Amino acid sequence: MNGRSIIRAAALAAVVTLLPTAAAHAASPVPSATTAPTPTSTIVPATSTDLPKGHANYTTQGSGQAVAPASLAQAAAASWVCTVYASDPRKAGIFIDGDGSQFCSGAGYAPQKFTVSVQRSRWYGWQGMHSQSSSWSSSSFSELYGVGYDCSGDGTYTYRIVTTGVAAGGTSTGSVQSLNYLRVSC
Repeated sequence: MNGRSIIRAAALAAVVTLLPTAAAHAASPVPSATTAPTPTSTIVPATSTDLPKGHANYTTQGSGQAVAPASLAQAAAASWVCTVYASDPRKAGIFIDGDGSQFCSGAGYAPQKFTVSVQRSRWYGWQGMHSQSSSWSSSSFSELYGVGYDCSGDGTYTYRIVTTGVAAGGTSTGSVQSLNYLRVSC
């Protein structure tokens, strides 16, 4: 080895000695005061029995009173049938939101509209936090996306989405809740 090679080798050894190792990084503590707590959210299966879950049919038979058909044969015998749908709630930033829709078929359901609501569970029952309604329509299908409630600072609650359909100009209604609830800290 000549003199230059020895100097280069010594300089390289000095640089390698100064580089921190992965073990040194892993052992160094990260200050916990700089990290904020992570909000938690949990999907919970719907347990409330006040409304059907996921989707539901409603129709009018004879008296003009809305009924939930017990079978597809009953639904087919009606002059019209509407199905309401409620999505599961989701957390999007500071909002709890969800979607709802209504599909009607047959003759005599028009005009129809529906409302999508965000509700949270309280000791006394379900509390409506925000709702949005579609306009009256003669269309067979309508939907609302992202109906939301700003939950920032509210603490931990369980939320659900409820869709309520109205058909035949307001003479018949049907409601449904989300298949699952969302338990979340805001």
